[in-house]
Amino acid sequence: MARRENAAEITARIHRDTIIIDAHCDTIERAYRAGANLAHFPAAQLDFARLLAVGVKVQFFAAYIATEYKPERSLKRVLQLIDFFHQQLAQNSQYVRLVRRMMDITKAIQSGQIAALLSVEGGEPVEGDLAYLRILYRLGVRSLGLTWNQRNQLADGVGERETQGGLTLYGRAVVQEMNRLGMLIDVSHMSEAGFWDVIQETQHPVIASHANCYALVPHPRNLTDDQITALANVGGVVGITFVPEFLAEDDKAIVTRVLDHIEHVTQLVGVDHVGIGSDFDGTETTLPGLEDVTRLPQLTEGLLKRGYSGEEIQKIMGGNFLRVLKQVIG
Repeated sequence: MARRENAAEITARIHRDTIIIDAHCDTIERAYRAGANLAHFPAAQLDFARLLAVGVKVQFFAAYIATEYKPERSLKRVLQLIDFFHQQLAQNSQYVRLVRRMMDITKAIQSGQIAALLSVEGGEPVEGDLAYLRILYRLGVRSLGLTWNQRNQLADGVGERETQGGLTLYGRAVVQEMNRLGMLIDVSHMSEAGFWDVIQETQHPVIASHANCYALVPHPRNLTDDQITALANVGGVVGITFVPEFLAEDDKAIVTRVLDHIEHVTQLVGVDHVGIGSDFDGTETTLPGLEDVTRLPQLTEGLLKRGYSGEEIQKIMGGNFLRVLKQVIG
């Protein structure tokens, strides 16, 4: 008679067999400022070696443009960050492969590499000319957050509390061109009016790469139930983030809070529209129990303890974002 697996063995097997996808980190900018090698960067919350060790198959790497570069130097700054990232890819090809199409994810997994998807956080670099968007696409960018917290020529971010403007005419043109090119539209950080305009305008699923549930924590960066439902209705996914202030209103944000937000989405719209978007290296305040990427198995364990099946856990930990990638980037 075969021995039954214990809980730790079941967790390890599910985690190992899952195509784990983290939809957001800010490690590029942090490594660029530090002059660090992304293969081994212990001061950061993730690096290539740790991603491989913990079994993350696809990692979104955001090129974050700090406020001091906006608006005039946004394009220059993002090109500096993208150039740095391409240098890191070339120096560490044994660890990582850039994702341009779905076949790159397949090849990376088969080769034991990380599939690195390049994103840009904030639409400032494409202001005024769709040619800039197409150039970023040719450089390997496959996801764009239309705003950060401020206003740009595409739309208002959540920080524009007085106006809360939606997509501009140019912002609508950017959405249409992203649909044509096959780029993921990321509505994290957008004003609510902008969110609804994107939902109306897009022909493809959209994502909120790193956002949580307003019903649990009424933070401006979190999505209302109506927004989560609309995102699901267009086939999208919300990536639950580990930023403590988005998880709890007090200082008691712990791993179970992440599970609470995941569970809220699954109860609201089903298990097919939620994933993870850690925001590692985008916040100095880490979540106890999820201090860095090596702690991700705690989420798998926590979901298993809450009664999610292996198939459901695989969807939450990566399968849902993989579905959207297949639909959008091809």
